[in-house]
Amino acid sequence: MKAYKAHKIFTGTHEVTDGYLVVDNNGEIVEVTTTKPEKATIKNFKKGIITPGFVDTHIHGFAGVDTMDGDIEKYRHMLVRLAQEGTTSVILTTVTSDDDHTREAVRKITELLYSQGPDEAKVQGIYLEGPFISPDYKGAHDEKLLRELDIKFVEELQMLSGGLIKKITIAPELEGAESFIHRCKIQGIHVSIGHTNATTEQVERAVEIGADFYTHVFNAMKPFNHRDVGVVGAVLNDKTSWGEVIADGVHVNLDAIKILLSQRGIDRTILITDSMRGAGMPDGDYELGGLDVVVKDGEAHNVDGTLAGSTLILRDAVKNMQSLVSLNDSIKMATYNAAIAHSINGVGLLAKHKAADFIVFDEELNIQKVYINGELINENSKSK
Repeated sequence: MKAYKAHKIFTGTHEVTDGYLVVDNNGEIVEVTTTKPEKATIKNFKKGIITPGFVDTHIHGFAGVDTMDGDIEKYRHMLVRLAQEGTTSVILTTVTSDDDHTREAVRKITELLYSQGPDEAKVQGIYLEGPFISPDYKGAHDEKLLRELDIKFVEELQMLSGGLIKKITIAPELEGAESFIHRCKIQGIHVSIGHTNATTEQVERAVEIGADFYTHVFNAMKPFNHRDVGVVGAVLNDKTSWGEVIADGVHVNLDAIKILLSQRGIDRTILITDSMRGAGMPDGDYELGGLDVVVKDGEAHNVDGTLAGSTLILRDAVKNMQSLVSLNDSIKMATYNAAIAHSINGVGLLAKHKAADFIVFDEELNIQKVYINGELINENSKSK
């Protein structure tokens, strides 16, 4: 048994000062305590900070790799790199494409999940973003491939994946949305409202019958107006559904996030990256959903200037939120909230019987070490 002592341990829900994270020999957490454990080898990080590994539930790509690549070795490269950056669990997210391409991506992700390596971020499911969205707010999705709701295709993908589809984004103004939402619920798939020009009433009705997420709040949705509060107004008035937010300072002004949190609170907000293959890479030319993307100064845009995902890493989203909320709340939105919102068991929280997936930071929130299932998978050379 091992114990890791740090000046601050953020469990995902609360903060412990001068505590011990106790881990058994199977990589499972025994407890977080302020009492020195008697039968454990102790590693003292002194002024360090321990947090759960981050859980990114909306991510298209990283390190030159895209979820739609359909290549298991490329996926492994991406997942290893993500883990090294402290993101230890992910829900891999598709983008609008033709049906065969989507099937192949889902098939390969499913195959990967059952053969993951110990140093890879854990794939916790699949998120379908598109093609059932509005052309008015398509964002970086190829308009030629958008289409009407098709529950049979979604059910086919859910069967193909063995039940790994966790969530799907739809525009609730599309014909047949009510029946579609009901059928998704039966399949165990969360429905997220996004890329939409819906009326406030259409959004509220979708939530009433089972939609329970909002896709990257403020982005690609009908904005707020004092005479028509739009989708954003519906989000601000909804205190029960989950809202994703991209805290990179590019997609959303931090003052807008401040308003969001003042209206909805911390407990129903999730930090995401919506990152694309150019994240973790130099500026240059990339691709997303078959469309050309240019990354310049860390910002990803289509050739028409539309934002095309982000180059954000979740640890940086946590840092960026420091001007708005406490470190504890920022970590909670990137760990515990993300896990419980998607019914992901075993991660996102440092507590008894959870996997020992955790990060050790220095006082300036620089990553020093990353552990998955209690095993060290990345170490800053200066921290040895």
